[in-house]
Amino acid sequence: MGIESSCFPRQNQQDPLQQFKSWGLIHFPDEDENEEDGGDIDEVMPGLFLGGMEGAMQHDELRRRGVTHVLNVASYNLSPSAYDPEAFRYLIICAEDLPTENLRTHFDKTTSFIASAMSTGAVYVHCYAGVSRAPSVVMAFLMMDMGMSFKEAYNMCKRARPQVFPNNGFVNQLMQLEETLKHKPTQVEAAAGRFPSSSSAPASHLVPTSSLHPVRSLCSSARVTDAAERLRASP
Repeated sequence: MGIESSCFPRQNQQDPLQQFKSWGLIHFPDEDENEEDGGDIDEVMPGLFLGGMEGAMQHDELRRRGVTHVLNVASYNLSPSAYDPEAFRYLIICAEDLPTENLRTHFDKTTSFIASAMSTGAVYVHCYAGVSRAPSVVMAFLMMDMGMSFKEAYNMCKRARPQVFPNNGFVNQLMQLEETLKHKPTQVEAAAGRFPSSSSAPASHLVPTSSLHPVRSLCSSARVTDAAERLRASP
């Protein structure tokens, strides 16, 4: 197994999850409809689990569920006691839960990791609270690998974990990803040499997810905020 990380450990740093809870910055439903099946570990679909840091430390429960891979989407490494590299393969992505964070630069790598994990076992995707960063990465996977729309991916994560609430910057990036995927041919179209009418170039010549422009100037727009609120309000 082992750990792959792009983060730099920070020493003597307070547990941010408990800090955010004490400040009232993280909201959890009074009753989690999925609490009976593992508390902080929620099943999005067979082989794909979503949650927070508390779930990441429940090694026995993860093993019981067949988890073989763990994807941590957080701003720095957790305490070494949170890891069991003998039992799980880890990928750690450094990302802040900020609207200006360009999370989409990691979508290709995280989607590949999730898909690979699900082909041989199961994967647990988490950040600190399992509210914004980890759900956004799972939504990107559902869109890129499973062909879902943004709304379908959002609703699937929300049903599995009611506290899911990506920040507006991540919503914007996922909306942009959806637009990009609309111009990408399906496997059948690519095999037949057919491409969407909006593009006459092969998929390899289309703009890859990892090279799309930064979203720092877009994430605070009224359009994105309104779209995010409408999505969250929809059934």
